[in-house]
Amino acid sequence: MRRGDPKSRPTITVTEGRVGDLYGWCNEWTGEVRLRPGMTPRQRLGTLLHEGLHVALPRTAEREIARLTGLLTSLLWREGYRRSTRGGLGRGDERPRRPRQ
Repeated sequence: MRRGDPKSRPTITVTEGRVGDLYGWCNEWTGEVRLRPGMTPRQRLGTLLHEGLHVALPRTAEREIARLTGLLTSLLWREGYRRSTRGGLGRGDERPRRPRQ
């Protein structure tokens, strides 16, 4: 299989760690994504999407990746998607709950 073939896409694995002065880094060949610790939830969502898009669309220009990142981050954030406090992704798990009336 050649690079860019959908059947040859690597599995994306995410870790936190040093990435210099960047928010995130990825290896398009292996699917490894490393995120800077300590980001706000919205920064983390945007960075995760950005690096994931690099893995999924390795031949796409940075400008287009940035455009798609902004579009998708805004959409998912507006719809209430947040990182779950239990470890994976959840929908609104970090949103304060309203008391029952």
